[in-house]
Amino acid sequence: MGDHETVTIGETDYRRHATHYYEDGNFIFIVETTAFRLFQGILTRRSAVMKDMLGLPQPKQSDSMDEGNPQQLTLDGIPAVELQDDASEFALLLDFMFPRTCLSYPTVDWSRLLSLVQIAQKYGVDDVCTLASKRLAKILPTVSGGGQDLSVYKDPLTAVEVIESCRLSGLPAFLPLAFYSLSTMEWSDADAIESGALGRLSSRDQVRVHQGRASLQAEVMKRALFRWENSTGGGARQCGLCGRGMKGKLWSTQDDSVRWKELLMHPLEELDRRSQLQTLSHLCPDSCRRSFVAENGAFRKELLQSLGACFTLNDETTPFGGCP
Repeated sequence: MGDHETVTIGETDYRRHATHYYEDGNFIFIVETTAFRLFQGILTRRSAVMKDMLGLPQPKQSDSMDEGNPQQLTLDGIPAVELQDDASEFALLLDFMFPRTCLSYPTVDWSRLLSLVQIAQKYGVDDVCTLASKRLAKILPTVSGGGQDLSVYKDPLTAVEVIESCRLSGLPAFLPLAFYSLSTMEWSDADAIESGALGRLSSRDQVRVHQGRASLQAEVMKRALFRWENSTGGGARQCGLCGRGMKGKLWSTQDDSVRWKELLMHPLEELDRRSQLQTLSHLCPDSCRRSFVAENGAFRKELLQSLGACFTLNDETTPFGGCP
């Protein structure tokens, strides 16, 4: 690492951050092994916490550490303060506080956005916290958003990480579909077991996953068992709307058990498929298809709304045990 990439503060060399080390800055934050030279006026306007922090009396300016007060760090008269944060997360916060242009906020994935929410909350940067939360809502499925595109939960560990982060950040809107996805995954798969994902959750949340799965299946059974399209008895199927024979046009008789299993194991996904059915039967008027689609769509919405009850333990008064 060349001299132009490092700066020495208090006899220790730190890496100058590639973006957020401004030569005309008037304050330095040291985070892990990285130095950020910034503008105090901008920091105090954007962050209530930093305003209080930087409003404290500054130490006597010195380019070396005072043995009696090791926190007195300066560089060329510029005060420096050490922070106990992750350097990459602090840099991400600064990316949003100091964008290159008003339209050039960085594009980051859901895990980085959750980290951004946490550090923005820590320093009271409310506008960044709000922006990150809105971006998360476009990536992570929510009940209010219709619970669409559950593909983000590709493995158990992803769902667990979302649950952990949302608990820390106070983002309850993302808990329902994270718990749903975790409870409906095929736990017989080797990666689901070997990852040890479930063990990272609190004991109550581990119980919540298993209880929620059972409650969800009971809710599906109650609503779907006697619907005409869920018959597993074989033979010619009749449309429950106009009474005409389906002759396998809905799906083949051989698929009856598969469709029923999917409805029990992955109800939101299966109901989504059914609510998008394009054809019902050449014997039925199109009004039957429209009614079938509408009924399954309504069933899906009702199931989405019931997730809070399914994943709330009996001794809890708030859905999912609350979210601090």
